[in-house]
Amino acid sequence: MSEPDWTALNAEQIRDFICCEACKRKTGSCRLVIAAIRAFLRFLAAEGVVPPNLHRAVPVVREWRHASLPQHISTEELERVLQICRLPTAGCSRDACIILMMARLGMRAGEVRQLNLNDIDWIEGEIHVRAGKSRRERILPLLEEVGKALGVYLREERPESAERSVFLTLCPPYRPLAYSATISKISRRIFEEAGVQGPRLGAHRLRHTVATHMVRRGSSFKEAADVLGHTSLKSTAIYAKLDERSLQKVALPWPGGVE
Repeated sequence: MSEPDWTALNAEQIRDFICCEACKRKTGSCRLVIAAIRAFLRFLAAEGVVPPNLHRAVPVVREWRHASLPQHISTEELERVLQICRLPTAGCSRDACIILMMARLGMRAGEVRQLNLNDIDWIEGEIHVRAGKSRRERILPLLEEVGKALGVYLREERPESAERSVFLTLCPPYRPLAYSATISKISRRIFEEAGVQGPRLGAHRLRHTVATHMVRRGSSFKEAADVLGHTSLKSTAIYAKLDERSLQKVALPWPGGVE
């Protein structure tokens, strides 16, 4: 295959390519493509292959804030997931604890992975979540269900180790979980066992579920933000679109009285 003739590249070709990609990709993915194309065009311009301002022909893809809906699972699906966690098979207490922390406390996968034995206050019944993505530390209640699952894991399954991380690998040499993707993989397996289906199932789906159910039960955005560790209420406001009961109260009647 011969190399493309970049000197023949023009603004119309660039625009048509971006429009074609935008039809196949989500907005976030398309913006990555656009950034790469702009960088490549600047490189070609620096090499003298194309005009210096050709990168300005790359169109902007708008991404409206709160345009999408948070993906969550229903109450019935959540109950099926929790039922699997309540009856963990041998060697799976660790995974049950991980799922319960995200499904009941709204913790991020990274926060669960980084949890330290010193972060659990058994006397006060609290879990200290260290500063992570939001750079904000917070304290969550050690719910009875979560505490029992943790106790089973720590007493019966967690291998003896000098490591202070709560969750370790299942096979020697026992080390802390290195990647948050490991927790997402665990989540997808539990979802599959519970018969939960859908696109992009992973650890964050449980966090969205916690927030959605809190708002639907009447919790304020401030309460939800405190649990999730959001630094701004704007991050929590998106869940208002899922509170169907409250939205029905503010819906205006259809013109002409038609239902």
